[in-house]
Amino acid sequence: MWNTRSNLAITLGISLAMLLWGVNNVAIRFMVQNWPPMFTAVTRMMCISAILLAVLRWTRWLGEPKKLSRELHWEIWRKAGTWQACFVVLFSYALVYTTAARVGLFLAASPVWAVLLELKSEGRRSRKYFAACLAGIGVGILLLPALDKAGGDIRGDLLALGSTLAWVMFGRQCKGLGKHLSGVEVTGHTMWRAALLMSPWALYEAATRPMIATPWLFTVQSYCIVFGGVIAFSLHYHALRFWPMSRVFLWGNLLPITTMAAAWFILDEAVSATFWISITLVATAVAIGQKVTPTKS
Repeated sequence: MWNTRSNLAITLGISLAMLLWGVNNVAIRFMVQNWPPMFTAVTRMMCISAILLAVLRWTRWLGEPKKLSRELHWEIWRKAGTWQACFVVLFSYALVYTTAARVGLFLAASPVWAVLLELKSEGRRSRKYFAACLAGIGVGILLLPALDKAGGDIRGDLLALGSTLAWVMFGRQCKGLGKHLSGVEVTGHTMWRAALLMSPWALYEAATRPMIATPWLFTVQSYCIVFGGVIAFSLHYHALRFWPMSRVFLWGNLLPITTMAAAWFILDEAVSATFWISITLVATAVAIGQKVTPTKS
């Protein structure tokens, strides 16, 4: 039965996921400047799956694992795995050509696509559209003056825009899988399949591009695996089990905020004066979106 405590726990969980992903975007940007993008993504995803599936198999810390039916096995391959692979390819190469903060701003458009694609919306539709529009204004205010000299180009922008569409389609598949599997199981079963689909490209990159192996790079990759992968994705999928997709994706508007904050703190990138205006608008949009009545699983 839905209760206030459960709602608060999911709110805190999705907030933490946005914070971890903000730092993760900066970390991946750093990685793809030093390692081949697909090799970096595939090794990261394989490790995430291995950790989650091992914990599910040998312990009960994350719940009782469920046996996959033949239909569900194929559905993960055909739908969730394929869309996740598309998202990772677009996202990784977007970070090659532009900054993490700029990509984060494009990902903040995800709630708009989620609202438009959600045919049977719960709660007041006008409120959800208003929240999405308000967040879009906040993102626009942040984008225009703050990133004029950020080094992005049209290739990165188009790839980032494509990644937002793939991310929403991936989220729709995960919501459907959430009826049968926990968020942790969705993460574990989907990640290695998507990674396998991308592995030929990753192997080609590894064979044709030089790689730098330093302790610092392995440390950053480890953060992406554990915090930006295992923990953040599990929290995100858990929220999709109980909330409408548009409500969960509305929290994606916090990504440019957490990403830019991480870039400022880690890379010492300057924060524009309009940053704080954008924070106010985005936070207001998230608060309005939270008034939509949650669904029961």
